[in-house]
Amino acid sequence: MQVFPCLVSGAAFAFLLIAAVSIAGCVSSSQPTVPVPTSSPSITVSPTIEAAPIPIATTMVMTESTSSSPVTTVVSTSQNVSVSIQNYAFIPGSVTIQPGTTVTWTNLDPIYHTVTSTEPSPVAFNSPVLHQGDTFQFTFTQPGTYHYICNIHPFMRGIVIVSS
Repeated sequence: MQVFPCLVSGAAFAFLLIAAVSIAGCVSSSQPTVPVPTSSPSITVSPTIEAAPIPIATTMVMTESTSSSPVTTVVSTSQNVSVSIQNYAFIPGSVTIQPGTTVTWTNLDPIYHTVTSTEPSPVAFNSPVLHQGDTFQFTFTQPGTYHYICNIHPFMRGIVIVSS
């Protein structure tokens, strides 16, 4: 008997197994029968989110990322700047601020997120896990470029540029 490679569902596999056992039982009655399971095996598939890293804009204009969500750069002279966490993105993706400015991140997603600096940032910062509606604040006193991510979803990236 020649076997061809193919994908077989659980129900089809059970049917083929029953048929093979039945045929084997007809060929030789001296061999014991093999018990066949009566239910199909259950398979649990966990959903996976695949997303490309969001490129960070380095200009002062609105640019399009590889996905359909825009990444923007905001320059602020205010002492307080807000960044939303929404649709698995930091909005705006990049802010340029003066030393002494406080940035407030607000999680608008029903999914948990963090705001965590990555190297090489001049000063490290790390929020607790932010639930929907939670905020995290950090005051930037030292000039430099601060890259950050969400630890839970590391494809989410942002930049804070502190210029003097």
